[in-house]
Amino acid sequence: MLSRIPLLLLLAFPASAFEPGAKHTAGFIEENDVFALGGGDSFYTQGLKLFYLRRDDAGKVKRLEPSWFRPRGAAEYFWGLAFGQNMYTPRDIHIAAPVPDDRPYAGWLYLGFLLQRRQQATLDTIELDAGVVGPDSRAEQAQRFVHRVINVRQPEGWASNQLGTRWSANLAFQRRWRMERVDLFDRIPFDIIPHSGAAVGNVSDYLNMGNTVRIGLFGLPEDFGADFIMTPSASAASSGKFGAYLFARVDGRLTVYDSFLDRGRPGGFPRVARESTVADGAVGLAVSFKGLRLAWSQLWRTTEFKTQGGAHHYASINGSYSF
Repeated sequence: MLSRIPLLLLLAFPASAFEPGAKHTAGFIEENDVFALGGGDSFYTQGLKLFYLRRDDAGKVKRLEPSWFRPRGAAEYFWGLAFGQNMYTPRDIHIAAPVPDDRPYAGWLYLGFLLQRRQQATLDTIELDAGVVGPDSRAEQAQRFVHRVINVRQPEGWASNQLGTRWSANLAFQRRWRMERVDLFDRIPFDIIPHSGAAVGNVSDYLNMGNTVRIGLFGLPEDFGADFIMTPSASAASSGKFGAYLFARVDGRLTVYDSFLDRGRPGGFPRVARESTVADGAVGLAVSFKGLRLAWSQLWRTTEFKTQGGAHHYASINGSYSF
């Protein structure tokens, strides 16, 4: 059913002529609750992803494409690499004793391989991430280093509450498609960018779907919106003019497995009861000029486990340069 939705939308909202993008894109995505309005240092507390994408002029990626997935019309193909680290902690990181009713400490360090296809109205991304969960992810050392730099109290529960080491592999697919832009009141550019996807592996298994609404302050770039850890974006055609827009994003996930919550707890404690459905909401500002794209957003996430006690909020900062 999900695979039919993009096609129906493309038929309903025809795209303009395809414009090629840049050959290279390098970028970063940083998600951290410390940067959020209201602050914090708990739950999904930190995520960092560095990525590089290169346009596949040789056509190698296109040759991997199955016949049933071939595009209608012109398309560009990209391949790339990503490197990232995610970090998860309980609500109170200053308790050294085991906390059986809260989420355990966990880190995930991974290397990713990306394949992308960009058309005028759609962006498809396949990402394969392989790495390690547990002490070998070096999440504890990373958090302690940051706390020393910003001169705040060190966490005290990593030794007693961290998940054990486990090699990891996860495969994810995401599609974003951009509907045709309209002008509100004949002067304010506006568009909608739905997305959907799925992931499978021993890190997380889920189905997700959502939407991004953009309102231009100084035009709207011909890209696919702000990036998040879940999916970095490829390069896009640029007019060279300065652009800025406000956006709001929602994402809903049906989670089948989450290794950071479903694995056995340190000390033999039972795992916390995971919520099967999780929703994210975000509002933010993005700017672009030529090949440079920058965005900041404030995010809210509903509870991920039943004893969490309330929603979580964090911020995302991302930037990329295409050339």
